[in-house]
Amino acid sequence: MAREIEDPITIEQDGPLGGTKTRHPSFAQIVASRVSGQTVLYGSDFVHQNYITITVTASELNRTLSNDWHFGRKQIIELAMSEAQWSSFVSSMNIGSGVPCTLTWQEGKGVIPGLPMPEARADQFGKEFQEDFDEAIQALKEALEEVGTLGLSKAKADRMKARIITAHRKISDAAPFVANQFGEHMEKELERAKVEIHGYATSLFQRAGIAALTDGTGHSPPPIALPDKGDA
Repeated sequence: MAREIEDPITIEQDGPLGGTKTRHPSFAQIVASRVSGQTVLYGSDFVHQNYITITVTASELNRTLSNDWHFGRKQIIELAMSEAQWSSFVSSMNIGSGVPCTLTWQEGKGVIPGLPMPEARADQFGKEFQEDFDEAIQALKEALEEVGTLGLSKAKADRMKARIITAHRKISDAAPFVANQFGEHMEKELERAKVEIHGYATSLFQRAGIAALTDGTGHSPPPIALPDKGDA
């Protein structure tokens, strides 16, 4: 389907500067901002203290003093992304079906309801494991019941039942313990990762502060000479 073409509308402006004001349905402006504040984002497992917002507004072209001036008008949409999502967005073009983002404001709807606190991944995996575990136990129970209907000799039936009972016992006894150990290991690794990230961020802030204080030279500025009390 061909795209319809529509001419922009230009209006002469009154006032000492004169100039023109041009509008068109396709005129828009986009701005990305770094925001601080706790939020939950779609497609992310963590509560974020820093994130990126992208805002799109309708735009108007003003021509005065032989220059073009672009002014944002009414807001059209605003969305939020984690820094990782933003990085993927700008560096992974034409890959997959896009990067998750969180709609926060939309024309005609206003502020979009926020998301609840994310479910802990360990809990989610634990629930999924429990469901699979219960299904496996049920399958073994059904297999044990069916052995008697296969018409096997008592010796063969007893051997098969013994193997099923052994598998049932090993799964019942060992699997929950292994799952619990894995969960504890992941919690420790997550806490360790948080400490490492915090340390790295602190180091970056310190280096940035030192660079600002030393004017990027790595050397402290000369001390400020204060007048002696006798010179006052």
